[in-house]
Amino acid sequence: MLLHHKFYDELSMNDGAAKIEILGVLINCLYSLLKFDVEYGMRCVRALLRQQWRSYIRNRHAVFGFRPLSIVRLVAALFPVSDFFHPVCTPTLAFAVNMVANVRVTCIRTAARILLLIVLITEYIAETKRFIPEVMAFMQGLFLMGVENTDEERSPTATFPISLPYRRMLFIESDVRL
Repeated sequence: MLLHHKFYDELSMNDGAAKIEILGVLINCLYSLLKFDVEYGMRCVRALLRQQWRSYIRNRHAVFGFRPLSIVRLVAALFPVSDFFHPVCTPTLAFAVNMVANVRVTCIRTAARILLLIVLITEYIAETKRFIPEVMAFMQGLFLMGVENTDEERSPTATFPISLPYRRMLFIESDVRL
């Protein structure tokens, strides 16, 4: 799992679309390595999760990058996600839901990142159809930003902007018919 830490850190530092392709290859290699010693692999992945949690705790409202997304994807690919408690999957789901609930939406790029995180969260709850209020509140706030609304209609969470030009950043005023 030392290779895991080395490749994971190098992968998350580089920019570009090739990261996602490399992550897929890395997941396949890590899955075969994990079969040798599952207990040690779980400890390594939990250490990665703790490292991500500490960096996230420093500024909960800041926009996250590739690292938290990749750790959520990595755990979903390496370990069985179900409704039962799992020493790696359950804390990862809590970490992801906490990011959805606390990251402030300041631009469309941030909203897209959180939507990608929500897609990854749905891998965790696909079987059990679990209800996650933070995800529903974020989706309601996002839909509210895309429609014309009045001052009385407020976002369900404090992570969305409340001033008028930013509150309507997803609203398209012009006619876009083909």
